[in-house]
Amino acid sequence: MGWFTGNFSREVPVHRETPFRIQVNGPCKVQGYQGNMARMRGVGSAVEREGLWVLQGPTKVEAPPWAWVRMEAFDGPLKVVGLPEGRLEVQKGHGPLKAQEVRAVHIQGVSGPVVLEDVTESATLENIRGPVKVNPCPGALEAQVTGPVKVYCPEPAGRRLALRVRGPVAVQVPAEARLHGRIQAEGGVHVEGIHQQPAAQSPTEVRWEAADPETALQLDIVAQGPKARVSIGPAPAAMDADVADMTDLGLGFARTMTALFGRLFGGGGKTARTKTATSPARSRGSESMDEARQRILHMLAQGKITAEEAERLLQALE
Repeated sequence: MGWFTGNFSREVPVHRETPFRIQVNGPCKVQGYQGNMARMRGVGSAVEREGLWVLQGPTKVEAPPWAWVRMEAFDGPLKVVGLPEGRLEVQKGHGPLKAQEVRAVHIQGVSGPVVLEDVTESATLENIRGPVKVNPCPGALEAQVTGPVKVYCPEPAGRRLALRVRGPVAVQVPAEARLHGRIQAEGGVHVEGIHQQPAAQSPTEVRWEAADPETALQLDIVAQGPKARVSIGPAPAAMDADVADMTDLGLGFARTMTALFGRLFGGGGKTARTKTATSPARSRGSESMDEARQRILHMLAQGKITAEEAERLLQALE
């Protein structure tokens, strides 16, 4: 077991056959890099417990592009990018969450916006509460979501889309797309601009049949609830009031991550110094500062203060 507080920096081995397990309370960025070790840097604390790294505070983790990363819990903005040969598992957390350039993704029990970009092989989303955006659709996408969903399928041939959504859904496909399967929605199904005619159609259900289902976009979409309508086509009906702008998980998220990690880890390649925890017999004043630091980091993770405000508060504690 290792325990580190203050500015911490650690390198640990990772293996293709076993997951690199992390639990984070605070903003976190996981990024691929060319190497065989996982490198963790942050402000707060890090402790290893039977193979699980528990991290408190803003953290950056670098892992090989083939790594199997398992996030067993997170609280705060999470961005994972650059694992084109690897996979990401998230078991529970509070978003927002963005995964970009990852081979396979499995996310469950997350509250908050979820954005997937350039996930190539497969994506499974379970028990997601909040808006979801997927661009483009991976080879297979399965999702159980309470909230609006947007999926972009510029190359739909041979892909599979299975959604169970409580809320509205928009699926963008080209006009010449070949479709196979069905869409059901309590609030209605809107189809416009697709050349292929449905095999059967009603206000709340549309079904297509392709001569070769394996080369078509296979659809199995069910939307329920008072706002459960599904729109599919080259320009699906706008649902901005429901989905809002999820171009990059919101500008606030991008600004926070860029500003935070730029200041913490952008010091000309210098590695933050590792501080070993003080003895258990710390003073009450030291314990109070630790508690105050954690409150500041928690407020930052919850979006109650900006990165700049958190930095000033943390500096005031030194």
